[in-house]
Amino acid sequence: MVSLLVLLGATLAATVVSLFAIHRETTPIVAITDALHAFSEHGRVVEITHRSEDEIGKLATSAKWAIDTAERLLKEAQEQANQDPLTGVANRRALLQQVGASRGTIALIDIDRFKAVNDELGHLAGDEALKAVARLIRHHIRATDMVARWGGEEFAIHMPDTTIAQAEAIIDRLRETVAATTILPDRQITVSGGLYPVDRDLDVAIRGADRLLYQAKRRGRNRLVSARQQRA
Repeated sequence: MVSLLVLLGATLAATVVSLFAIHRETTPIVAITDALHAFSEHGRVVEITHRSEDEIGKLATSAKWAIDTAERLLKEAQEQANQDPLTGVANRRALLQQVGASRGTIALIDIDRFKAVNDELGHLAGDEALKAVARLIRHHIRATDMVARWGGEEFAIHMPDTTIAQAEAIIDRLRETVAATTILPDRQITVSGGLYPVDRDLDVAIRGADRLLYQAKRRGRNRLVSARQQRA
């Protein structure tokens, strides 16, 4: 009887030790699995604690590398999806997502006679003009403003919490700088613009700015037309 009890006790002790060892080995694996699940399902990065240099430690290192790499690639993909590859400014999609229903002023800026630049000087010259105008826009607008390539040779600038009069002053300085800058040899580059207030409905503001932009074109180009001027 005593021998049986001793045997049972030894077996129980061995079982407890074995379960503890199994728990110790499986806990890091569960943590790795949870970290991978958190990232794949929710995009949330959970720190994976490294332990030894055994096989499980190597697995933890590999899992951490995979998550870090996937996070970096995801951020790069998101940036590329919101950026115009030629000029480096935001694209239409990014501006629409960011602006939403915020108030302020929207400006549509268009490079004058851009088709003639492409036709007469080639598309490389056209690309240089686009990049140069984008750089000048970024230099003139404020940190709170957002510029996006709206399409073709057209740029949209959203200026939050900015009156039409304030926006006119900023955009007109931009227009003057573009006209005074040698962007292409033997060809002056100028821009025209339309400015319209944003009051919750961005689509209405864009349509208004586009209408005013083409008024500026009809009036001779290298000029701005704003909603304030229309009301005056």
